[in-house]
Amino acid sequence: MVIPPEALEQAKEHYRMGHEVLAPYLINLTPDERLQLPKMGDKSIPFVTKGAEYLGLPGTPAPDYINPEDLNIDLNAYETIRQIRQITQPTVDMLDDTMLLCGSEAYVAVLAFYTYLKGAAKMNVPGAKTILDDLSARFPSRPAKKEQED
Repeated sequence: MVIPPEALEQAKEHYRMGHEVLAPYLINLTPDERLQLPKMGDKSIPFVTKGAEYLGLPGTPAPDYINPEDLNIDLNAYETIRQIRQITQPTVDMLDDTMLLCGSEAYVAVLAFYTYLKGAAKMNVPGAKTILDDLSARFPSRPAKKEQED
């Protein structure tokens, strides 16, 4: 599979533009922060939405530390980002799948070449041992067998 250079540049530019437009409104969490935050998933959305509706009704008993306006800002932001993610996620998934497949095919091809080199080195094919030794660095726990000295 080959992505033409013009298509690559066009896609990169569109994603750069999207990033520039959205970056001022987005945040980066640390891995620890991500682990500590409670998550709102598909099953939680109706619960949170209904709770927000109740908090918006006059006379609803609620603690002073919950601000219904701030809650609605967060819910609206969540929905806005969900819509953007819904559009971009299929492409991200396809990029991951395509990269996985291309990488797998390339890795299998070089493994076959590596296996070939093992045989070629044993048969003293010129240059095979040098390449094999260089590629063997990928498998440090399995050093290439040294030739027996006579």
